[in-house]
Amino acid sequence: MLIVQYQDSCDYRDHLIGFTASFWTHECPPNMYDDNCSTPCSCVVNNTIRGCNSSTGYCSCKSGWTGSDCSVDVDECSQNYFPCPDYSRCHNLLGGFMCQCKPGLVMGSNKVCIYDKNSTNCTTRNCSHMCVNYTPVNKTSPEDQCYCPIGKELAGDQCIDCTNWKYGPDCERSTICVRNHTAKYNSYNGQCFCYPNWTDTYCQYDFNECYYGKYTCQPHALCSNTDGGYECYCDQQYGYIEVTNKTCEHIAIDSIMKRAMNQTAFGIQWREQNRITDVDFADDVALLGITTKRRRA
Repeated sequence: MLIVQYQDSCDYRDHLIGFTASFWTHECPPNMYDDNCSTPCSCVVNNTIRGCNSSTGYCSCKSGWTGSDCSVDVDECSQNYFPCPDYSRCHNLLGGFMCQCKPGLVMGSNKVCIYDKNSTNCTTRNCSHMCVNYTPVNKTSPEDQCYCPIGKELAGDQCIDCTNWKYGPDCERSTICVRNHTAKYNSYNGQCFCYPNWTDTYCQYDFNECYYGKYTCQPHALCSNTDGGYECYCDQQYGYIEVTNKTCEHIAIDSIMKRAMNQTAFGIQWREQNRITDVDFADDVALLGITTKRRRA
């Protein structure tokens, strides 16, 4: 974008303050940009909508092209969405694609595959979806052929959903879902549906329940995130320990002394003689220092 600057000054009249300077702009010639319109655009001209932006040089690509200079062909046939209808094949072209119906079918006016006028009804097969009787190019007599829509594969004469993490036309593509994190997938486009504790397009990231507050812990317990879930643990900093059934209990000195006399104190089975060596007090909370003396054989 060409920017031209000029200056003009006004005298003080009637106690009014004058002004100085203004700017005016105009578009650069085609395929040029910057403040002085002196830099050529890097775009592939035939692949862009209007060349490049006259200020930034940014290339606006036509459909079917990508890249900073619009030089990279988009392979529409490899996308998760399928630009072609059921019972057809997609062929990528430079800057576009072509849909070709399977043998015995032709593309109708509404962009769906219909029976060719030279094909007839099937006589030997009972197909669940599309059945075509046609003569293959290398044969001399017609044959029955079953076709399945996108997301299904042929099992005998029946079309069933894709299996074994396959999807798409004729189930030829493989999903990239993280399988042990994925509850199911869409056999049409390969979309992954994650187990509750996993997230992202391919279920590859752990969902942090603690961070998002999607957890249930007992009172006085803290949440600790784990891969595919979370754990609750008692807030020992404030004198809580786990007793039974994931319940946190505040332990005062008299309770500690009673529990310490039991060899199963705090749910621990001791196989050695133990004795309390010291007790520290902090806000009615006792922290025990326990040493172990091994029994002699």
